[in-house]
Amino acid sequence: MLKYYFHCSDGYDLVVDREGRELGESDLLWIALDAAARLMSELQTYDGWADWVVAIHNERGSLIDTVPFPAKQEYGAFDHHDQGIEPWTTATLKSQSRDGSTRPH
Repeated sequence: MLKYYFHCSDGYDLVVDREGRELGESDLLWIALDAAARLMSELQTYDGWADWVVAIHNERGSLIDTVPFPAKQEYGAFDHHDQGIEPWTTATLKSQSRDGSTRPH
């Protein structure tokens, strides 16, 4: 199995996966969607998810694929709590501005 990293970005902000996961290729889509759902659950008042993607990189840093974030009403379908996956910590995320945006001003 290879190690993959699931970085999330909207082209302005970036949430870097520093740990990665050893997976088979058949699991990449599911884990990418779960990474998106975890981030969305931490910033529930943010509405710009349509601009975000999960960029999947292999252990050499090569881009393997990009997966768009699901629509906000769909992200609940990926219930990470049932999978035993811990939610994002606030230390992982940039702090939000007063208007709820994660973009720099």
